[in-house]
Amino acid sequence: MKKDTEVTVINDKKNPVPVKGIVKNVEPAIEPFQAVGSCTTNGSWCTSEDMFTVPTGKMAIVEYASASSTLPANNALAASVRTTLNSVEVAHGLFSSDVSSTKRSIHIGQQVCLYADAGTVIRMSGGPAGYDILRDKTIEFTISGRLVDLP
Repeated sequence: MKKDTEVTVINDKKNPVPVKGIVKNVEPAIEPFQAVGSCTTNGSWCTSEDMFTVPTGKMAIVEYASASSTLPANNALAASVRTTLNSVEVAHGLFSSDVSSTKRSIHIGQQVCLYADAGTVIRMSGGPAGYDILRDKTIEFTISGRLVDLP
């Protein structure tokens, strides 16, 4: 047999073809990322600084986002993840339906599937979901996901 000759083998899953040597993985490598950010309210909603810049040649897929803060009684926390895809920036909402009659920490965490283009930044915004005007409340944000190579 010549060195460059192709061979076609037909086997089923019960009887796979044994392979020795180096096998090239055709699946793209998973390249995870995570980022944190925060902002302080000045009467209403606030927006974090740039939390993550998508590297050149990559697309970011945000898979989880969270926000937390301590708010006064009768308030819920709302937040959004801001991503840019095909030159369109969109704020994707995360909302807590949890309202308490006492002051306490509120946490939102949600599994998502959001895309961001190479060279764009990902930010988060947050604030009260109630009607109160809040000043000097810090909201902390987290995102995590993976990067995918662009063709």
